[in-house]
Amino acid sequence: MTNMETTIRAGSKILVWVACLLLAFSTTVTVSAGLFHRAISQSGVIPTKVMTVLNAWPEAQDFANSVDCGSGSPAELVQCLLQKEGRDLITKKNMNISYIVNDSFFPQRPEKLLADQQFPTVPYMLGVTNHEFGWLIPRFWNILDKLKHWSREDLLKISRRFLARMQSQDTLPSISSLDHSYNEDLCHYRLVLPDGLIELWAPNMNIAFSVDAGCPVFLYEFQHTPSSFAKFKPAWVKADHASENSFVFGGPFLTDESSLLAFPEATEEEKQLSLTMMAQWSQFAHTGNPNGKNLPPWPQLNHLEQYLQIGLEPRTGVKLKKDRLQFWTETLPRKIQEWNREQRSRKVPEEL
Repeated sequence: MTNMETTIRAGSKILVWVACLLLAFSTTVTVSAGLFHRAISQSGVIPTKVMTVLNAWPEAQDFANSVDCGSGSPAELVQCLLQKEGRDLITKKNMNISYIVNDSFFPQRPEKLLADQQFPTVPYMLGVTNHEFGWLIPRFWNILDKLKHWSREDLLKISRRFLARMQSQDTLPSISSLDHSYNEDLCHYRLVLPDGLIELWAPNMNIAFSVDAGCPVFLYEFQHTPSSFAKFKPAWVKADHASENSFVFGGPFLTDESSLLAFPEATEEEKQLSLTMMAQWSQFAHTGNPNGKNLPPWPQLNHLEQYLQIGLEPRTGVKLKKDRLQFWTETLPRKIQEWNREQRSRKVPEEL
């Protein structure tokens, strides 16, 4: 098996499991330890608030019931599911993205594995776009057309379900006063969760620094707005979620427009960008380092917090979205603690 064949790569929610596999296969209790030699994650990782420890049997019963399978016993449930067509099994909505802590996969919670540096020291490439929560995700959630009519108050209201995952839904007034990114023209795409930060971007930064303690990490932000967006996306959309995929997989050179990756109308500059990114991704998969002859310098993540800004003119950046990271990892947790202390202080006199 070659190094190219032992690189795992995924984007969005699928790549949550890339991080899972790396952590799970890092310990001696798993038979797959050492299976992967490289990893690439785009737009999401495992230690995010949407990931919860799974209470496996009730969750399995709920899913089985949703697809008309009996759940009297595990054997009965599995036998029924095996008889189902794939299309019948993907209709379940609002499923939790969860994991199980046990001796065969996760011996401990992912956060503890990271804190204790119990993970393989394989080279890791990960990154985001500069407009993760731009157009694609709101459209997928079927709220794109609705958002343009919502006020700031409406956005704060719908954001409660995201903040509830951080146990911070009651701090919305503080968040409203602290986050000044709201703009009347683009408010419906900024939310109070700028660019999908909670689910997509802050976890990327957290794992980048955690993994950097034990293995080479190469961080990027994709910043180029593909010219193909002009056909179906508003002009205000920048590098939307997953927009780097077309360049990684040679979209400018694909002629079959039925492919979601193809855009044969790409400019010469975009073709060159695609060639560069394909070379970088391939170089990383082969050697564990995206740097190579005639490729833009890509600094390894270290105490300088340097990363690659990928665009028609790539350049090195420092401290990716530092202010946003500070807001979600320092300011908001502090506000949550202050709110909790205030609630406890109110509760004491009531009990007396």
